[in-house]
This record gives sequence, structure tokens and C-alpha cells, in this order.
Amino acid sequence: MKGYLKTIEAVIAIVMVSAVLIQFQPRCSVPSEWDSVTLQSKAESAIMVLYYTGELRDYVYRADYNTLNFTLNQLIPAYVAYNVRINDTVVINNGGSDRKESVPFFLSGTNNTYSPTKLELEVWFKD
Repeated sequence: MKGYLKTIEAVIAIVMVSAVLIQFQPRCSVPSEWDSVTLQSKAESAIMVLYYTGELRDYVYRADYNTLNFTLNQLIPAYVAYNVRINDTVVINNGGSDRKESVPFFLSGTNNTYSPTKLELEVWFKD
């Protein structure tokens, strides 16, 4: 009977020590795919609002990046940061992150000229 009690005591001790050690394990967060979808959705919505109001084409072809930045600040939530690239040149730089999502958009030109331009909005969650 003494042998069983010592075995039960050892099992209880192991369970208690394991429970304490698990509490001190570092937790690593794994980004979910929903984070990516949310970011892309926010970026696409902002681009489409600017496109359908005609402001996007004006800002890009007049190189009015300050007004573009101001307008994007109003359209994109405060917890999302962004950079803007036009033809692979960064025109609005707000830092960076390892987990960026990129949303490309193509403009064909102004009313009278064909001048294809690629606008890319990179978005990520602020830390």
C-alpha cells in the first residue's frame, strides 16, 4: 500500500510542476489568414472610394501626394499603417512591417493621354 501512495504522490507532483511550467511558456502569436483579408479589404475600400470619386487619378497624375496621404488617413482606420508606391517608387512612406499586405491598382492615364500607372497600397497593423 505504501508503494501506491508514493506513486500517486509522484504523479500529483508531476502534474503540479507541469501546470506551473506551462504558465511560464512564451506565447507566440500566429497571424491568421483573417488578418490578411481584413487588411486587404480596408486597402481596397480606400482605393475604390478615391477611384470612384475621381480623386485618385487627380492625386496620382498631379503628383499631389500630400493630399493623397491626408485623404488616405481619413479613409483607413487608425490601427492600420500604410505606404504608397507608384510605379515601384515609394511616394508615401510611413515605416514598415514584416507582415505587409499589398493591394495593386492600375490607372490607364488622364483624359487625353494613355499613361499606364501602377499604384500599390501596402498596409499592415500598427504595433
